[in-house]
Amino acid sequence: PETPTYDFVFLDADKRGYPDYYELILPRLIHGGLLLLDNVLLGGRVTNEDKDERTQIMDALNERITQDQRVDSVMTLVADGLTFVRRR
Repeated sequence: PETPTYDFVFLDADKRGYPDYYELILPRLIHGGLLLLDNVLLGGRVTNEDKDERTQIMDALNERITQDQRVDSVMTLVADGLTFVRRR
């Protein structure tokens, strides 16, 4: 169901699926709930000009999360990058 169910979700799955997972998870987070996305830097490849498909998808998702008015977010440079997303 698309009703708020989770107060915390840790996402570490197929990177190409992250955009879909993000949109499926977000409506299910309670307000103030936290989503943690792992490996958002892909070994730093998201900063390269020449990106493969997987890296382009992750880079676009990083930008989308930054612009998403439904959430507050912060990216940390720990390990391979973690993004903390809090539903408003």
